[in-house]
Amino acid sequence: MTPSILKRLIKWIEDDKLVRFYQTKEWRKVRQIILNLNGGKCAKCHKKAHMVHHVKKVKEFPLLALLITNLEPLCNSCHNEEHPEKLAAARKRKFTNEERW
Repeated sequence: MTPSILKRLIKWIEDDKLVRFYQTKEWRKVRQIILNLNGGKCAKCHKKAHMVHHVKKVKEFPLLALLITNLEPLCNSCHNEEHPEKLAAARKRKFTNEERW
């Protein structure tokens, strides 16, 4: 990966444009490598891995975003356990009053 590509990826992460980062071919390549580790099994429970988890958070450590030693394959359940804040946001009621329209 060239320094200019790395700089662009870090800029997207710092600007909170993570969707753009996750759509890059660089991320998709690294993600596939990680998912193939351990025979495609979750690093915690050994079920089939579908997610790639950043051990150190992307927003806090953008330089580690594509580093293989900072990534681990996880199943959906184990990944959700790593991010309980995301589950809480998804379960939050969309309507805050009785009137729904």
